[in-house]
Amino acid sequence: LPERPASPERPASPERPALPQQAPQWPLLPEDFTFTRPNRYTWLNSDIQMLKTNFPDYREKIDRLKRRLRKGQEITQESFTAVETPLRLLVDQLVSLGAKSDIYNLLNELQQALKITGRNLVLQTLPERPASPERPAFHERPVFPKAPAPQVIPLPKDFIFSRMNRRNWADSDIQMRDIIYPDFQRKIDRLKESLRRGYEIKQEQFDVVYTPLKLLMDVSVSPQAQHALYTLIQELRQAIQMTGRGALLQALPAPPERPALLSPRLLEDQGIPDLPPL
Repeated sequence: LPERPASPERPASPERPALPQQAPQWPLLPEDFTFTRPNRYTWLNSDIQMLKTNFPDYREKIDRLKRRLRKGQEITQESFTAVETPLRLLVDQLVSLGAKSDIYNLLNELQQALKITGRNLVLQTLPERPASPERPAFHERPVFPKAPAPQVIPLPKDFIFSRMNRRNWADSDIQMRDIIYPDFQRKIDRLKESLRRGYEIKQEQFDVVYTPLKLLMDVSVSPQAQHALYTLIQELRQAIQMTGRGALLQALPAPPERPALLSPRLLEDQGIPDLPPL
């Protein structure tokens, strides 16, 4: 075979010319000049809504103005007035002292930055300085609101609710529970939490949990489902009595027959109490 000819050398790609850096048009804002950061935690919700309504592009315009001040770029009278006027109005419109003080400080600092960088723009007269929000002295710890005191006796920590195991329920029982009691878990958990924390439980709140449980126990087919529901009803009754809410109780349903095919050990494994009928 003839010798393979050498590949022609590719011409070197021309280097991209470096773009000339634009020199600052105005003196740069000194690096040690800092803008005060607003503390939105001291603002009322109505103040935040007022800012969003009256100055929707607040953050974009403020950041752009600060950036131009830092880089020494041109700022027209029109672009500054578009920021200054809404800020000036907000000082009068906002309610909380924290919001008023934050906006006033921002407006004052922007005007100072313009003067420092030598821009001869027409500045509006600053409004009257609002009163500073009161802050606790450095040696005083802030007072946080206390949690509401229990209204009744909290359920003892050593009171344990049996864990419900639905893996051995008949499919029809699970479907029936989802139909009759779709928010079963949420309401049971809320009731248990109220018992643990000593919160008030009204009669109608207890009935909307207790009545469907009794109905489910009557319509369930598998002994495992019947026993699990009966155990939950029984434990809720005990918790109600221990916390002094006996007036809420309805009659306890008759205990279901224990599954004949399950030994006491299996009953314990399935979360079904090996107890004599009450």
